[in-house]
Order: sequence, then structure tokens, then C-alpha cells
Amino acid sequence: MRSSLQVVMMSVSVLFLVACASTQKSEKAQYEETRKSFSYVSFQKLSKHTVDPSLELYNKKVKSAEADEVHKELVHSMASVGLALGQYPVFSLAEAELARKAASDDPGKYVAYSAFSLALYSNGWEGLGAEYAAKARLLANGVELDRKYQKSRITAKAILGMVAVSQGDGPAAEALFAELAEESGQEWLPIASHGAAIIIDGPSLQTVEKIETLVSRSDIPFSAKQKLLELQILADTYQGEQGKAKVEVSELITKWSLDALREVGDASTASLVDSVVKLAAKQ
Repeated sequence: MRSSLQVVMMSVSVLFLVACASTQKSEKAQYEETRKSFSYVSFQKLSKHTVDPSLELYNKKVKSAEADEVHKELVHSMASVGLALGQYPVFSLAEAELARKAASDDPGKYVAYSAFSLALYSNGWEGLGAEYAAKARLLANGVELDRKYQKSRITAKAILGMVAVSQGDGPAAEALFAELAEESGQEWLPIASHGAAIIIDGPSLQTVEKIETLVSRSDIPFSAKQKLLELQILADTYQGEQGKAKVEVSELITKWSLDALREVGDASTASLVDSVVKLAAKQ
């Protein structure tokens, strides 16, 4: 005969499993409901009618000039990340869905799933977000971005870098922005992204200490220290209002990233992303 303790423990286990299933079901239900919402549907249509034709026209021109095309999932992923960091979760999800549908191989799926994961997180669906983050990590093990993106590799890394910032992963953000910083001459960008990730990961009593540790590093340029100070002042301005601080810091990193991408000549991607962000602002 089972002891009373065993029966209690089994009951707790069942309740735990039911609770987990309910949470997951709730997230999926919210996800499906959002996909049917007027905001989601109308914005996705606007994006298709604005971004896709511009991208097709651009790719026709570069094809005739035997240059590298810009892949659709890259543009929609970049737009999704920018919208998520700019606190437009529904629009971010709409763009991420377009990226996911456009991705047809492992490099494309790696970037698209990363952006899709961030879009899910930005809507508050941690279970679904973790699911796609895991899929992206599995793909990352064998993916060579050079194989597909070539000139757009830096843009792909910038997307992943912004995802790392949003997840509070400073070391990953610093590593991912390194190539963009080198090519654009914005040598401060990796450290600034690391600092932004620290602030977004807050609030914490260790936030100031971590920023100060970055500032004291002997291997970073003076320009990086200036940017870290700028971020710290911004965070201090919204002390006690973590939500506002995250929005401001996220928007700043997005702006810096787009500016750096323009410096390396990837103006096509940056301008298409700008058009999507402008669409969001008009909603």
C-alpha cells in the first residue's frame, strides 16, 4: 500500500505537470489570438507591400550587376529585432513570422529563429521564446554564416548581437558586434553593447559595479568609456523605472547598430529596416 506521503507527492507532481501544460497552452492561445488581431494582420500586410517589393527591386538591380543579394529573412529578422527592442511586440512578431517563413536553409533559420525567439519573449511568452532559442542554439553549432550571407554576414551578426543585448548576455553581445565595429570604425560598439546588456539585465545592486569594471578595462578605447558613461547616465535618469530605462537603452543600441551598418555600406538593409520602424511609428 502506498504511504500517505507518496500519494501527496504524486498529487503534487500531477498538479505541477497540469500547471506547466496550462501555462504552455495559455501562451500558445495568446500567440494564436495575437496572430489574428487587427494590429498584427494589418502591419504584416503593410510590411509585405512596403518591404518586399523594395527588396525584390533591389535584388534585381544587384543581380544584374553581379553583386550580392539581400535575403528576405535577414531584412525581416533585422526589422523584428529593432521593433522588439523599440517596444513594439506585436509588430515584432509579425516581422519575425515573415522571417521564419522566408528562411529556407540552416543559416537563414538560425537568424530567423533567433529573431522569432526575441519576438516571443517581448510578448511575454517565455516558454515559446525558450523553445525557439533552443532551436537557434542547435542550428548555431554547425552554421557558417559566410556560406549564405557573405557581405550581409555582419548584418546577421548584428541581429544576433541585438538579441544577446535584449537577453542581458553582455559577453555574447560584445563578441557578435566585434566585426561590425572593426569594419565600421566604431570601435566602442562591442563594449557599449556589453554595457547595454548589463543595464537591461538589471535592476541589480551589481549593475553599477559591472559597468565600472568595464570602464576600468585597459583594453578598451576612450570612446567606449564615453559611451558607457552615456548609458550609465541614461540608466540613472530612470532609476526606479526599469521599464523606461530598458526602452531607452534598447532604442539607443538599435540606433547605434543601424548607424554602424550604414558605415559599412549595408545601407540597403538599414533603409528597409528604417521603413518598417517608421511604419510602426504611424500605427
